[in-house]
Amino acid sequence: MYEIHKRDNVKETFHITDNDGRELTVESILDPGEALPSWNRAKNSIILAQTAGTKDTEAMGRAIVDTFAVFFGEEGTAKILDFYEDNYFDMMEDVFPYIQAILLPKLEAESAKRREAMIEIYRSSPRRRKL
Repeated sequence: MYEIHKRDNVKETFHITDNDGRELTVESILDPGEALPSWNRAKNSIILAQTAGTKDTEAMGRAIVDTFAVFFGEEGTAKILDFYEDNYFDMMEDVFPYIQAILLPKLEAESAKRREAMIEIYRSSPRRRKL
């Protein structure tokens, strides 16, 4: 019997507390095939908003929300926004290091593993060996 195991997505959980004792736990479930292209688009929108300067804070806010939606989904992003009382810049300052240090490396590593697996499948295919 041939067994197939479905690959897991990247899963992480983080916990935020504030000085008033409020707490929030958010789970991140990332499919590398979807998350990396979405991350690239979100990163580009942040760069565009930064080049617009301080004039377009609305564009920067949207770019930050789009970035968080990639990593935490719509529901998680809404919870984080509520926790930070729509203060996009504090939210970005506090949570983005977690994205950079924890989520992105795991996402990129899983993506690289999947890419290598696909290359190996291609290399070992019977049609490929005949050529």
